[in-house]
Amino acid sequence: MLLAGKVALVTGGNRGVGRGISLCLGREGADIAINYRQGADTARATAGDVAALGRNARSYQCDVSSSYEAVAVMVEQVITDFGRLDILVNNAAIMSPRRTLHDFTIDDFLHVFNTNFHGSLYCTRAVLPHFRRQHGGHVIYISSSTVVDRPGNRSPYVASKLAMEGLASVVAMEELSHGVHVNVVRSGPVETDMGREVFSARGIDDVKSAYSIAPFGRVTQPEDIGNTVVFLCSEWALHVNNAVVPVDAGGVGWMPARKQ
Repeated sequence: MLLAGKVALVTGGNRGVGRGISLCLGREGADIAINYRQGADTARATAGDVAALGRNARSYQCDVSSSYEAVAVMVEQVITDFGRLDILVNNAAIMSPRRTLHDFTIDDFLHVFNTNFHGSLYCTRAVLPHFRRQHGGHVIYISSSTVVDRPGNRSPYVASKLAMEGLASVVAMEELSHGVHVNVVRSGPVETDMGREVFSARGIDDVKSAYSIAPFGRVTQPEDIGNTVVFLCSEWALHVNNAVVPVDAGGVGWMPARKQ
């Protein structure tokens, strides 16, 4: 197993892409701290599935965008419960409604931006003292191919992911001398509840119907993101740092044009 003896904290780790990441890390030997904002039942279910792999798993309720102090308390509790922390996966995110910047209220914009960016900022800042003390650790940011595609009517989501990637690049250089790896996984549309909104905007209401035109016979799955995270956190990726790894089957050029 590539990650035997490691402990990972996955934000938004209870469902969707976060669940896929949690399961892949667990499959490769890591114990998993599953953060969630809401959905205690799905958090318990994911923890149970990780435990079925022979790993230790616990769930932690915390809105990572609420405050740095709340996040710091969660991180310290994870370290107390597991005895260590080696991997942080900044995955928690929400999608913005489809509307122009003109039609967003400032509060609506900031709600999306704060969840997607400030949550990652708070979690990263909270783990860095620990990673420095142990001279090592991995911080993974889950970004989106929308930073390249930059569709209209998604300004808070795109802005938050661009800010996240900028933060990741700077932190990678700052923490290099402390043995901390920092990388970005730039996900394309994934077959999840959030991803279905993206497909729907392109006139695809049944994602399975897109398998016949998708590259490699299917659309991206949560496990595709999870397997990439595993690689980046393993010794196989020892010299991969400050990288942006796209997991999008080559882009969205194969998908129909946006309807909305």
